[in-house]
Order: sequence, then structure tokens, then C-alpha cells
Amino acid sequence: MNQIINTIQELASKGLASLGIAGAGLGRMNWASPSWDLFLIILLVIAVFLYGITLGKARIIVILSSIYMSALVAIFFPWNVSWNVLKNVPIKVAIFVACMLLLFVTLTRSGLASIFRASTEGSWIETLIFSIFQIGLITTIIMSFFAQEIITSSFPIMSTVFTGSVAQFIWVVLPILGLIFTKKKREYKTYM
Repeated sequence: MNQIINTIQELASKGLASLGIAGAGLGRMNWASPSWDLFLIILLVIAVFLYGITLGKARIIVILSSIYMSALVAIFFPWNVSWNVLKNVPIKVAIFVACMLLLFVTLTRSGLASIFRASTEGSWIETLIFSIFQIGLITTIIMSFFAQEIITSSFPIMSTVFTGSVAQFIWVVLPILGLIFTKKKREYKTYM
């Protein structure tokens, strides 16, 4: 059994490292006794499936819009004000999530949601891809509030996938590229 596990680790490390993906982190992982990293990754995968199926593509795109706006608010929020409470990471995360939810409710009730509903009826695969992009973006933004040393020491695989300038750039750009390359259903009118 250990030989099979070692072979899987070696293949994962070599294969993913050749693609430039977190291969080193998977190679270091002890699959016989999983860590919190593996638990969190499995939890994220389950959340993506349930989340995407529940919401649908139109709402996911509205939430993506609110995430980008909330991220801007969180980035430019005056954290250095004299209140020591605002320098606390849970408060930063709470402000980001509250802003995201407030914007989601506001955008859902506005005309923007109806535009997305009309133009974003897609397959369940597209919905799943957008939910992966969204969960990845939220995770990246929330993990950016924490000190890099804490993330790297506590969650090495999550750190490789979601933090660092390249990983953050990829997670910020992926939803935008998904929106650009998503095909719209075209209605063809026939004249008889």
C-alpha cells in the first residue's frame, strides 16, 4: 500500500511540476495521514459542486461582480486608521464578506441581474467552471489578508495554489477570461 501511495506522490509531483502547478506541495504531502491542507481542499471541492448546482450561472456571475467590487473596497479601505480593531484579520474578512453580500443583494435587485439572466444560460459544466473560479477568487482574496508566513507554515499546499503574486494574478484573471470565452446561446430566427 505504501508503495502505491509513494508512486502516486511521485507521479503527481513530476506531472504537476512539469505543468508548473503545485507539484512540490503534493509531493511533500503524506497521503497516509492527511493534513488540514487536504481537508480544506476536499472541503473546497465539495463546496464548488454544491455551490454551482445551487446558484446557477447567472447568480454566480452577479456574485463575481460583487467580489471584484468588494475586493477593491477591501484593498483601498483605510485600514491604518486609529482604530486598532480594523487591523485585526477577522474584521478585514468580515468587512469583505459583508460588502460582498450587500453588493450581491443590491445587484440582484437591480437591472444588472436581469441582463445576466438573459445572456448567461449555460451548461452545468460552465456553471461548475465559474463556481471553481469564484471559490478560488474568494479564497485568494481572504488568504491575502493573512500574513504570508502564517499561510505558508500552516497550509503549504493552499499557500502554493492561492497566495503569491502569480497565483493571485491567475485567480483574479481566470473569471474574466471565463466571461470572455463563454459562448452565448444564439437564437436563430427562421422565416417561413
